[in-house]
Amino acid sequence: MGWRLYTGALISDLLLKAYVLTAPLFGWLLAGDYPPVGTRWFWKAMVPVFLMHSAVLYGLVQMTLYFAESGVKLPARMVWGFLAAAVIFEYFVSLRIIRALGPTEQR
Repeated sequence: MGWRLYTGALISDLLLKAYVLTAPLFGWLLAGDYPPVGTRWFWKAMVPVFLMHSAVLYGLVQMTLYFAESGVKLPARMVWGFLAAAVIFEYFVSLRIIRALGPTEQR
């Protein structure tokens, strides 16, 4: 059912995909672009980023469940490629959100 790397369990598939989508985005790519923690700007920027990430994760879960129920086994490279494209897409959209909601410099 679906693509499997180590086990035949659906939950491990979902957790691995969620981790691969979340860890690089928040732990590596956005680490230098976060607004100062504890400021209004941080929450103003992170709430839309979190909502967008939640929507992408929801879509990922729905696709995983759909392919598992239909019995289609996707090639692992296709799944990894999709996850990489999703991370890159989310990164660029997150940067736009952070920059759009950031404080404007007044001179």
